[in-house]
Amino acid sequence: LMLLVAGYSGYLATHPAPVVPPAESAPQQIAPSYVAVLEDDTYTPVLVVTAFRGPWRMTVEPLRDLTPYAGKVFQVWAVERDTGRVRPLVQVSGSEVLQQRLGDEGWDAIKTSESLIVTVEDAGTAPSAPSGDAIFSGPCVNLKGPTET
Repeated sequence: LMLLVAGYSGYLATHPAPVVPPAESAPQQIAPSYVAVLEDDTYTPVLVVTAFRGPWRMTVEPLRDLTPYAGKVFQVWAVERDTGRVRPLVQVSGSEVLQQRLGDEGWDAIKTSESLIVTVEDAGTAPSAPSGDAIFSGPCVNLKGPTET
């Protein structure tokens, strides 16, 4: 028995147990603070806009192809809750998911909005106000409650 234990100890000394790396955990998913599902005039969802804090950023996910006419874009606007003031957020010109960082002004536009709308505008610099009627719209919902803005 002593010989068997000594042999096994010698084997363990020359063949250490393999090191098993710790399981990698998925990055922590951060829940959005705001979401808006924008619909067309037939109440069909067309676009989902989510806004996250820490760092402030926005994701725009078209639910169908949104390829505008040449030289045009779909402009997403925030409509302020108390005043109705309209502020530009982002331009969309395809069906790809768009992720954009938000500065102070962009985050303020999201957190004070009651809804988001989309208009068709000329491509390039965002205009200061919509040039036509909204083609998509939806309420902007605070998912974290009134204490988080």
